[in-house]
Amino acid sequence: ATSSTNMIVKASETISEDKLFQDGPTVEVFSIQGAHSGADAVSGNFSFGASGILRKGDNITPVKGFTISGNFYEMMNNIKAFGDVTHSDSGKSFFSPLIRFDSLHLSGE
Repeated sequence: ATSSTNMIVKASETISEDKLFQDGPTVEVFSIQGAHSGADAVSGNFSFGASGILRKGDNITPVKGFTISGNFYEMMNNIKAFGDVTHSDSGKSFFSPLIRFDSLHLSGE
């Protein structure tokens, strides 16, 4: 038998996406590489390569090949804000607003 699953995170009705980027420099992650091999389901620790956009005020710079690491359980407890627009992945199986997290570690050039 076949079935489908859709994951949906509800968008906020109070915080615009523009406000998500106003609190200092942010990195909007577009893709991750090696998420399954760089994650420990028991401890929640993860580390994987990523690509995205670095935002500093009005300056937007594409970045790739950086590493993002942290602990999944701590990350879920450190959600700062949800955006007000729901986006979908390319397969239309995951729907979510932009989410701003605190306390993630980024490294790279």
